[in-house]
Amino acid sequence: MEVFSFFYCNYYINDYHINSIFYLEMLQWWSKFRSKFSTDSKAFDSIIWNNCNIKIDGKPICYHNYMNAGVIFISDLMYSRNNVESFNIAKDKRLMGSNYLTWSAVHCSVPKHLRNLIVDRNVLDTLELKCGNKDFAPLSSKSRNFYAFLIQEKAKNSRGLYKLMSDFNLSEEETRKAFVLAKSVALETFAQCFQFKILNILFLNTRLAKIGRIQSDLCTFCQTSRETLEHFFYRCSFSTEFWTKFENLWLTLTREQIKLDNINIILGILDQRSNLLNYFIIFR
Repeated sequence: MEVFSFFYCNYYINDYHINSIFYLEMLQWWSKFRSKFSTDSKAFDSIIWNNCNIKIDGKPICYHNYMNAGVIFISDLMYSRNNVESFNIAKDKRLMGSNYLTWSAVHCSVPKHLRNLIVDRNVLDTLELKCGNKDFAPLSSKSRNFYAFLIQEKAKNSRGLYKLMSDFNLSEEETRKAFVLAKSVALETFAQCFQFKILNILFLNTRLAKIGRIQSDLCTFCQTSRETLEHFFYRCSFSTEFWTKFENLWLTLTREQIKLDNINIILGILDQRSNLLNYFIIFR
């Protein structure tokens, strides 16, 4: 308990003088992290030592002989008994060599609203945090697990995902594959970024005209239709010619006949494993 007790305590970091900036920031971060994701804040409030709500002479307390004797939680102070009775019981069982004045000071320092707190003592061995429906065990986790736990709260489905689901009549799982596809088949960062823009928001002439950046929303190449995502990459006469030539080239190289439609060109081929073909599609 002595080795890691401070991380369980309801401490306020400004009550301590810590010279190391690294340890100071780490303790500040842990306090915020724990309070945000804890499933049971009472577990921290009920620990007597280094508790910002339990002070003597304006300072939090930490008596190692009490800790070693198992007096850790507020319930260990036995508020159902008076000071003298509770001290005699604790002294006979655990607190050999302690004195009544110290016990009484600790006993009286606990605010009344905390004195009835009772928690499972096994909380020190089973500390768990929760984000949504996902559990997290910090004692057995590594840095990458903390990172994954933190970002899962911030990760939200983009508007682009729902728009693609609607435009192409896809399930959420299928649409997610499109977002993962670029990263799984291409190592080039610029290719991944451009594909991600296509899936989320790509400022073609239709959008640029809408926000007043240009006057016309016609296609940059054919000048006959509005420059939407579908037109630019699939229906434009220049795009159609490009993909026809690509299909012929693919047939020559692989002896495989393919016919790419709008969804294949914009999202990639999602229903089969074709990393090389998807790689070329992404580099459109």
